[in-house]
Amino acid sequence: MTGRQLPDGGDPHALIEAAARHRKGRGPAPAPEAAPEPPSSRRVRKAEKPVRPGAEEAAEEPALEPRRKRPAGRERGVSTDTVDSAAAKPGRKPRAARPVPVNTWWARLGAWGMAAAAAALAVMALTVDGVHEVPEPMPVSAIRIGFLPGPQLPVTEVMRWVNEFPGHERLRQPNTWVLDQLAEYLRGLPSVAAVQQIKLIHQPAGNGKAMHRIMEIDLGLRQPVMPTVLSSGERAWVDRDGRILPGILPGPAQHRPMLRGVEQVPPAVIASALSMWLHLEPQLEAGMVTDIVLNEALDDRGTTGIVLYTRYHNRLVWGDPSEERYGVTAPDKVRDLVRTIRCQGDMGRIAVINVRFAQPFYTVRQ
Repeated sequence: MTGRQLPDGGDPHALIEAAARHRKGRGPAPAPEAAPEPPSSRRVRKAEKPVRPGAEEAAEEPALEPRRKRPAGRERGVSTDTVDSAAAKPGRKPRAARPVPVNTWWARLGAWGMAAAAAALAVMALTVDGVHEVPEPMPVSAIRIGFLPGPQLPVTEVMRWVNEFPGHERLRQPNTWVLDQLAEYLRGLPSVAAVQQIKLIHQPAGNGKAMHRIMEIDLGLRQPVMPTVLSSGERAWVDRDGRILPGILPGPAQHRPMLRGVEQVPPAVIASALSMWLHLEPQLEAGMVTDIVLNEALDDRGTTGIVLYTRYHNRLVWGDPSEERYGVTAPDKVRDLVRTIRCQGDMGRIAVINVRFAQPFYTVRQ
């Protein structure tokens, strides 16, 4: 092969080194390599800095191999295992682990928070200490009784009820539970219709004295409708519901007949007698009927029922309220009885008037 001869014997390494010296203005190049590489195995190498003779072989190979560019958009990963990765690199000491911050309750509060917590603890301590120093409430020194519209009793009688209350000894220093129990006890008495309120009030004692504590009881009494007499001979009252009331209660203003036998009949019979008299009273002479017997014998078969007696010694047979199922109603009996009495000029000659049947009849005295 003929051609132009390259300087320096055509050695490519010598040419590269000459170009590097020309660019950097450095001194003479080091001695060329002992033997050129075959043409088939030659590679173009980048210019590199002169190295020491002992390190020429070690630095020559990396300089000839081109660096690989990192792909765009791909970042280097960071290892989270700091101990292992640091220990894997020679000559580097592993980084000491950071101390974990102590996140305690006091640390979160801060200076102002701790001051507020200390103040709250002080208040709690003073409150607990002050509970033992709270004085006991004043004892109840008097009881005042008030009545709702209607009948009234002497205060001494109501005080007798209060004194018979099972928890009477606790009324001197009562609480809410004791007052509720007293109200329930009073409502259960036959004479009491309602207990409006029981309250404790403080009032000055007067004459420059200290305050005193008073219990006020406001209640309503049941209204008697008709008088009655018990089997023991004791006088009592009956209200409009047929309930037996103590005889100490004040009765109605108008005079009414005496109910007898209230303890021997069911409440339905008492209610029927009260309804009967409610319709008869405005239509009869005042004071004409003196007694109403609820369990009087009606005939020889032993049937019992309601019989009215007058001041003329007449016997007015009303009958058993259950007989109304046969067709003779209470309004029918009221109409027949009033008409028969008015038709008689002299009630002194009449012995019996019977309205148990569809047609009333009467008998004359012998």
